Amino acid sequence: MQKTETAPTDPALADSTTRPDIRRDRAEAAAALFISAANSAVEGRERALLANLFEAIFADFPQAIALLDAERRVIQANTAFENLFGYPADALADRRLADILAAPRFDSEDDTVAGLVPSNASARMKALHKHRDGRTIPVIVTYKPVVIGARRTAVLALYDDLRGRTHGVAATTRQPINDSLAGLLDRRQFEAECSRRTSHLDSLIYLSLDGFDAVNAACAHPAGDTLLAIISHRIRNTIHGSDLLTRFCGDEFALLLKDCPLQTAKRTASSIIKQIRDYRFHWNNRTYCIGASVGVVSHINPAGNWSQLLSAAEGACQTARSQGSDRVHVCRNIDTAQRHAHVDWVGRIDTAIRDDQFELCYQRIAPLNGGGEHAEILLRMLDSDGCVIAPGNFVPVAENNGLMPAIDRWVISAVFDRLILDRVLDGMLININISALTVGDEAIVDFIRDELVRTGIDRSRICFEITETAVVADLSNASKFVDDIHALGCKVALDDFGSGMASFQYLRSMQFDYLKIDGSFIRDLADSPVDQALTDAINRLARTLGIQTIAEYVENERIVEWVKKLKIDFLQGYGVHKPERW
Repeated sequence: MQKTETAPTDPALADSTTRPDIRRDRAEAAAALFISAANSAVEGRERALLANLFEAIFADFPQAIALLDAERRVIQANTAFENLFGYPADALADRRLADILAAPRFDSEDDTVAGLVPSNASARMKALHKHRDGRTIPVIVTYKPVVIGARRTAVLALYDDLRGRTHGVAATTRQPINDSLAGLLDRRQFEAECSRRTSHLDSLIYLSLDGFDAVNAACAHPAGDTLLAIISHRIRNTIHGSDLLTRFCGDEFALLLKDCPLQTAKRTASSIIKQIRDYRFHWNNRTYCIGASVGVVSHINPAGNWSQLLSAAEGACQTARSQGSDRVHVCRNIDTAQRHAHVDWVGRIDTAIRDDQFELCYQRIAPLNGGGEHAEILLRMLDSDGCVIAPGNFVPVAENNGLMPAIDRWVISAVFDRLILDRVLDGMLININISALTVGDEAIVDFIRDELVRTGIDRSRICFEITETAVVADLSNASKFVDDIHALGCKVALDDFGSGMASFQYLRSMQFDYLKIDGSFIRDLADSPVDQALTDAINRLARTLGIQTIAEYVENERIVEWVKKLKIDFLQGYGVHKPERW
């Protein structure tokens, strides 16, 4: 799948592990990792994996964790568990959890856990557990079944302490994860905050800058980043402090104006446009004028689908842009706007495929422990005026309308042709993203074989990246694709590893050359003990399986130092190399 280029975030601004929803994500990640370790460590070279991971990672994991057998007896508990409930390790072994932590309503909880084993289901509940000294401790506990080999069934229990202080997870409340350019919410947090709204008077604004691409092209990324920070600041000064602001990708912003009726929203949109239009950006003795196009959706149904509402606002923004710069367009019929925007995008993508209206970029992947440099190929689309459209704007539409296989074929042919003509990436391994739809396309391997024969390029230099989501969605086709690509003499990388939170059993049967650790673990690596433990465990797992690892979203020197400390093989991100046009 073609990726959205994500601007760097500053981990000094936030520690995502302090947010309950992020902590639950990390608990899910831990469960998936430990389950994978248990399932993998039963034969051959993987026999030592369980002991290695549990001793090196499980014991020091910041969150309280216990591994239980089918009778809910404790097989093993980590240090955080011992600290939370006051029991030393020798007092826990082979004891039933009900006997150790018995508190009001524990019997019903014990019955729930007992039912997980035959049903292979998971459960998450609030509970009161007793400390060894008799105190009652409120917790949220997540139970997940574990199948160790074919005969032994167990349950993994992960605990969140609900008291004022937490065990293993920093209790200090900090800001949400922010865009480093101006302290903005990221898209996930923006949508999450929007979904909590109950007012019917909120308004949604989608804003696209006009003239930003000219600055980026003429002055490179530092100038673009500076301009975006200034624009973000000017937008923030125009809206109320309680309103929400995010930057999606490139030069596009979204705002939620709380309790703001239509006429007020229109005035706010016009004020923002004026703030941007009146500003003159100076860089290297040149002056640039920036404009903006704005779409507005008002009287929002708080129970509606926020992704659809954002699409409607984006469609209104496109309409405004088609009428000229510095315009505001109000979406009065969301269904019609979405339908028109959808049809427009499908047509634009078809045209881009037919008329070669794409451009290739590359981002270097630097080795840490020897080995050659890599380059990941990124894709952008060009509009009729030659302006750049980031993947986040067209890839979702292409995926939903079956257009990704055609786009992937365009990329493969274009990359192979460029490697013949251009020497910029000589000597590097070339990483090409493949979408889930293309992985399941029976004709894709034949197409790749034909293109390799046509161009005669060195097959060992080509590495195809497929996402963990694509693998888990169709294990059979993914496994066949990996085998077929290896038969061609090319390599395969597993992208976004850890994002799916599925069992990693498939790693034993598929021979991946590289494993790219999902950026959600790397962004806060320098500040989050949980992410440090999980990243270390993933790296150990990969090494045991003979797979080299790549850390994505390495955005500053503090993260670089942690990646080196954990002995990951490669690193990639804005802190290493910003994407360049190829």
